[in-house]
Amino acid sequence: MGKLSTVSCLIYASQYRNTLVQISEDLNVPEHPKLKTALAEDRIELAGILLDVLYSPADEQLVLAQEGNVAQSLLDIIQDTLDHALLHTSESTSKARRLIGKLAKKCDILPSSLHISGVTQRDEHPSFCGGFGDVFKASYQGRPVALKHMRMFLSTDQRDIRRKLCHEALVWQRLRHLYIVPLIGIDTESFPSSLCLVSPWMKNGTVIKYLSTVGKANRQSTINRLICEIAQGLAFLHDQNIIHGDLRGSNILVDDDGHACLTDFGLTVLSDATATQTPNGAGSVPWMAPEMLHPTAFGLVNPARTRASDIYAFGCVCLELFTGHPPFHEAILCDASVMLQVIEGVRPRRPAGGVLPDEVWNIVQKCWAHNFSNRPGIADIVLELAMHGPRPGTFISAQDSVLTVADEDDTWSVSSDAEQKYEGWVASVIAPLKKYIDIRVNPRHHYLDLQEIANGPGGTTLYVARLADAQREALTLPIEVRARDQRDLLAQQPTLVAIKSVPILPAGGSNLKLVEVLRELRSMHDVQCENILKMEALYVDPVEDTLWIRMELMARTLASVIELKTAGLALSDRVIAACTKDILTALEYLRVKDITPRGIRAANVLINKHGVLKLTNLSTVDNLPAAPNILETPSPRTRGMASDMKALGVLVWEMAEGRPPIVRNGHPAPLAASPSCKPAFQAFIRMCFDPTTDSPSGYCGLLGSAFISEACERFSLAQLLVQCTAFEGRRRD
Repeated sequence: MGKLSTVSCLIYASQYRNTLVQISEDLNVPEHPKLKTALAEDRIELAGILLDVLYSPADEQLVLAQEGNVAQSLLDIIQDTLDHALLHTSESTSKARRLIGKLAKKCDILPSSLHISGVTQRDEHPSFCGGFGDVFKASYQGRPVALKHMRMFLSTDQRDIRRKLCHEALVWQRLRHLYIVPLIGIDTESFPSSLCLVSPWMKNGTVIKYLSTVGKANRQSTINRLICEIAQGLAFLHDQNIIHGDLRGSNILVDDDGHACLTDFGLTVLSDATATQTPNGAGSVPWMAPEMLHPTAFGLVNPARTRASDIYAFGCVCLELFTGHPPFHEAILCDASVMLQVIEGVRPRRPAGGVLPDEVWNIVQKCWAHNFSNRPGIADIVLELAMHGPRPGTFISAQDSVLTVADEDDTWSVSSDAEQKYEGWVASVIAPLKKYIDIRVNPRHHYLDLQEIANGPGGTTLYVARLADAQREALTLPIEVRARDQRDLLAQQPTLVAIKSVPILPAGGSNLKLVEVLRELRSMHDVQCENILKMEALYVDPVEDTLWIRMELMARTLASVIELKTAGLALSDRVIAACTKDILTALEYLRVKDITPRGIRAANVLINKHGVLKLTNLSTVDNLPAAPNILETPSPRTRGMASDMKALGVLVWEMAEGRPPIVRNGHPAPLAASPSCKPAFQAFIRMCFDPTTDSPSGYCGLLGSAFISEACERFSLAQLLVQCTAFEGRRRD
């Protein structure tokens, strides 16, 4: 018998696996340890075979040629591999998702894991009628759920609609975020011959309904919080290259803990396909950007939903939340009249009576820019909201999983009901840090499989650790960190974190590293910026008398990227601009907070797996208050903004040339010596070394430069990490 092809191996392995699982269930031993071990090993082996298929165009075509049960088996094996995170690069993961999408669309099927059974107690009448269908309340596994049934009309191509629904389900099922309504699964039993999307039931209803129950005293603070959550949810979608397309109050729900959750993103394709009247989505006109209403006036052929149109709608949502009404409601205009006004540049008036704060109104006006290219990105909006928002301090309670706010002066403090006791010299040394330390937790019970990855000055050691699945609720963590951990748990993949171990030495010893930690905690205590790496939690290791600092695990340093230029790695101006934009965003945030960073060097800039650059080692700041204790030492010489801008200019040059510039009389050597440098790049470097650039406007001039405006999208930076890994492999070979 001839050798089986890789595709045949996948097909037969999937069928044998299903048979084995069925037999184990019949024998009532599905959880037997040996069976689970065998299945896990088989899953890893299949992932290796799948990789061969993904990188073979011939094998991919063979997969797409399958039909019926064979196609279903292949779809299930690919989805199972993704669910267990066995494809370790973003490139292979993207290839697998694209293959699933193609196969699902061609065969009109979905992975079996997406189908659920046992939805009961469906209400006779829908609770809500949306643009694409009706929403019924039902029950699944004892919990209330929302059953979204797509409405069909005789004039629609039902097979085409089903395919589109399958596509949206595949996209939705992989989205896990605190401010996104999750997809539980697909139900095919409640309505014969129809697919229904099943998601958690939100008893608080839409954000507008929820706000109608909020008292006047708490209304503005609640709206401010909800707007921040909506912005973060939209930022997550845009980071995943997903356009919401129909952002408005009726598509924003509030969960049981009072958080805003976006829903119906992407389902506008279904709304359009099943609509019987307006092609623009019934009822959505007041939230629609002018280029959507009159595309030819903006040089567009067709109305296309974009990030910019989502930003316009976000501005409308801000107004809607503060007024409780849709845009233009006071004029009582029909959709046609609203369309004409928006196309002509007319926008809703600001509500009277100080209902809408100045900082929010400024953001709204930016979102409503007539030229879509002039609207801000959602990341910029999130940053601006964070700058003007209330002092951060929101955590998920470990006891009752409801939203609580820590004491304003001590966001990191925790309950001391079960504190571990540290006495003698250890207690005296860590006393200044105690309010930041989670004293209740022995970190060795929660952070496992430590692997040393680097050693630093002062005896510090950096480890990668796996967060234990059990008792995660015992950890007190910032809400965004807990949400990140939860996404890993839902995806059934390990949560890997960085643990920095700092020695605790007796009084009189060299505890300079603890001094740096204390300084950074005091200055960065309430910082909320995506481009700054923060300490997420602090613990004392009772075994080795060390301070454990939990941080996000980063993929690599910017220095390691620059070093690969000697191996032939090329960084385009657009990639350099995107990297620089992240650094500038962090610097501007710190400037507004009156925090001066320690120094801008490639070694102090890290990149995470999503391609987000973050500043680290921010332990030296201006104007730190002194405190009489054994950890205090005189703070280092402060730095100014002008020197930081020059340091940034050096770093940008280094990214382009692979080496620092030769500086003469405070300025880099003539830029003309490098013919690869484009005019926008040269102008940016000159701005960095121009002393007049140091102005009250901070880094805004640099952020608004032509060079930064050409920055590439985030996914290109994530792809850069893959390229770095490939270049390292070639260099080793």
